[in-house]
Amino acid sequence: MELRKLKLELNEKNRHINSHSHLLQLEEEKRRAEQDKAAAINALEERNREYIMERDEKKRLEEKIRALNSQMLIGGKKIEETPQFRSLLEEKQKLIR
Repeated sequence: MELRKLKLELNEKNRHINSHSHLLQLEEEKRRAEQDKAAAINALEERNREYIMERDEKKRLEEKIRALNSQMLIGGKKIEETPQFRSLLEEKQKLIR
């Protein structure tokens, strides 16, 4: 009778230990999942920062192009159509000949 009682108690302890190790395993998996989630969030935030930087760079370049285009317009004409440009071009061509 005592032996049976001790065996039952031992089985209960074994189940408790197995449950405890299973719980530890689940906690470890949860910790890893949280780390993976944090890594994914960090990667997403980094990609978002890169996108914003690229978008801002694109806007800057577009603005620079607009500024250069407006500099090339004189009195509503393209710079190539102005008398000053034509004169300089003719002078350069004379020097080449």
